[in-house]
Amino acid sequence: MNINPKVSIVMPTLNCAEFIKLSLLSVSNQSYKNIETIIVDGNSLDDTRQIIKKIIPKAKIFNTKAKGIWHAINYGAQKASGTLIFHLNADDLIAQNSISQLVNEYLNTKCRALWLPVYKAGHFGQTFARKRAFLGIGEVFPGHSASFLIEKKLLRQFNYYDPSTVFCADNHLFYKILANKIPVRVIKLSRSSFGLFTQGGFSSTNPYLRKIFEEVKFRSQFKLPFSDFFFIFIIFPLKCLNSIMKTLISNI
Repeated sequence: MNINPKVSIVMPTLNCAEFIKLSLLSVSNQSYKNIETIIVDGNSLDDTRQIIKKIIPKAKIFNTKAKGIWHAINYGAQKASGTLIFHLNADDLIAQNSISQLVNEYLNTKCRALWLPVYKAGHFGQTFARKRAFLGIGEVFPGHSASFLIEKKLLRQFNYYDPSTVFCADNHLFYKILANKIPVRVIKLSRSSFGLFTQGGFSSTNPYLRKIFEEVKFRSQFKLPFSDFFFIFIIFPLKCLNSIMKTLISNI
């Protein structure tokens, strides 16, 4: 096995000049150096491309018609020459040793997909709850952007992300990995290896009920019927009740 595998960081962009600088700096400051940066730009009208060229001059920039984030990620992954693919949104960040620690874990385990601990919604996602994933829909995966590393060979084997899922193509892929019993793990949290996920992006626009519908469909597809029953008739009503109670309390 190559002890210094190339990592392709794929970043979809569209008019990101206002916030992309910090994300690019987090890539250029990585301690691991065998990295190529793949930018898939949906023909930005602002200074996005100029900022990219200034901070990462060797970045490979592909201009494509904007067809959505999953098309962009797939396009970038197909163009990538790295053994490993890491997805980073233009408004998310990774700590300095993140890629180095992910590669080290990849080389020293049988894992073909790995997550960084990722900070989002006020807390760190530090574990992949394989058992919990069979007990109902929820935050059973640490995150995608600023977190997820996967072998390009495995991503290609699973036919990349499915854009038809619109909002949940990442979870669709994660469940596929789960169903096929691919070895995965979350690496240990440290001060220099974690992802920072910015709330309020594309995935946050997904209506809760639509997310539930899509995930139930995925889980049925991958033959997890008991977990669907458990979620729909126990967990989901409790979540709804909790949401209603919070709304009532906030209005008092």
